[in-house]
Amino acid sequence: MFLVAPKVIASVLVVPLLALYSNLFAIAGGLLIGVSTLDLTPNSYMQQTMNTLTIFDVNWGLFKSAIFALLIATVGCFKGYQVRGGAASVGQATTSAVVTSIFLIILVDSVLAVVLRYWRP
Repeated sequence: MFLVAPKVIASVLVVPLLALYSNLFAIAGGLLIGVSTLDLTPNSYMQQTMNTLTIFDVNWGLFKSAIFALLIATVGCFKGYQVRGGAASVGQATTSAVVTSIFLIILVDSVLAVVLRYWRP
């Protein structure tokens, strides 16, 4: 418990911040491409982005990233506790943790997409 809790808490706090950070850079990249290749003005791009983007979308993305962080940290700790043997066992556990995390993220993201489809306000 004392080894797992800090990792899980740190992941749940930091991954949504990283998601927000990457979203801001994606918007900035879209602005750069829109202005340089599509002859948009920065004002029109930002105006349309603000019209399209809602607080619900931002919060939903932060919620999903926190759920994914919880999955990744939990699976990583669980697989780490199962390691027995030497360095080869650590490599196998790491590979297993990555594959399991990816599978669970796809599964949970699919469930959340269905929930969003029928629940969205």
